[in-house]
Parts: sequence; structure tokens; C-alpha cells
Amino acid sequence: MIVLKLGGSVFADKNKKEFIDFNHLKKFKNIIENINKKIILVHGTGNWGHGFVKNNGLNINNYKKLENKLKIFFKKIDNIFNNFERLYFDSIEKINLIQNNIIIGGYINKTEIISSDRIISDIIKNEKIEKSFILSDIDGVLDTNGKIIEFINKKNIKNISFWDNENDATGSMKQKVLNLLNTGYKSYILNGKNLENFENILNGKKGIKTQIN
Repeated sequence: MIVLKLGGSVFADKNKKEFIDFNHLKKFKNIIENINKKIILVHGTGNWGHGFVKNNGLNINNYKKLENKLKIFFKKIDNIFNNFERLYFDSIEKINLIQNNIIIGGYINKTEIISSDRIISDIIKNEKIEKSFILSDIDGVLDTNGKIIEFINKKNIKNISFWDNENDATGSMKQKVLNLLNTGYKSYILNGKNLENFENILNGKKGIKTQIN
């Protein structure tokens, strides 16, 4: 079984209000449907979630507005991934209900967004996972000079200076890498907009990426 995390920035640009690249999602779906393995697919919310939190914050008074907005977003995504089962969670503890092919989005409680990156880490810890693929809008984990860090492990992470995206409402890149390292499984971070590169890596071929293990 493998885990695929499709970052919201890949198909729902955080700088474009309520935008979804349906054409890209269809091409992505065609690739993963040809994988002869069980898949858990997790997706982010991109501009639908991050934009709201950046402009309005998130508190007990406005979380319902975001929740309703994301329900519209999920419905639109269902039109693409209509042959995947979806489970909605209202707390992180329910993550153990996952089985076989499931697609879920980032979800919220009353005071914070629960990142799909956090969901990924919990899935990997609780399932028999071969490896995970984290698809973002950059070619891998970058250092402060914008150079791709090809390999990250528990030894060299102490000496790495990370570049961070200030528009991400769900945490720093370093924290995301640490979460993946703590699972004990091999993970790859790569550019989900480059589907040819993604397909090559998915099939065990060389490609542009950061390997974490």
C-alpha cells in the first residue's frame, strides 16, 4: 500500500480565490488509476482553506464559515474522484477508520486547521505502508538558497536550513519533514505539477525529488 498526498497548491493555487484546476486533476487521476497497488489518497484544500485563514484567521466564531466553504470544495473534487470512497473526520482520533482506497481533505476543528500533512503522518503510523509521496508545487524540499535537498535523514536534518512558505497556514516545511521522519517509512516530496516526473518516480524511475527516510 502507498500513500499519495496531493497538496492543495498543486491544483488549487493559494493565490487564486476558489480556483480548481480540474484538467490537472483528471490527468493525475489517470496516472494513479493505473497503479497496481492499494492507494490511500489525501488531498489538501489550497486557496479554499489557506486563503480564508490568512485573511480571516480561525476562531470559534468563523470556523463554521470555513467548514461550509470546504464542503463546497469537497463536492467539486468528488466530481473528479467519484470512484474513491470518502470519509469525513471530525477529530484526529478517528484516523484509524481508514481502509483501502480513501480520499480525504484537510479538515478543521473549532480553532485550527488539521493539515493533510499531519493526516499523512498519522496514516503512515497506523497502516502497513510501503512508501508515501507528497506532491507540492515545488520540486522538493529547498534550502535557503533555493536548492533541492535530495536526501534527508535524522542525521543530516540537524545541519539543514529550510526555506519556508509563509502562505502555508498549516506549518513549516521543516515540521512536515520531521513528521515524515518520525514515521520510520520512506517518503518522497516532489512537484505534483510535473506529472511526467511524478509518474516516473511512482514507477521506480529516476526523477527530481527529495527522499526522506
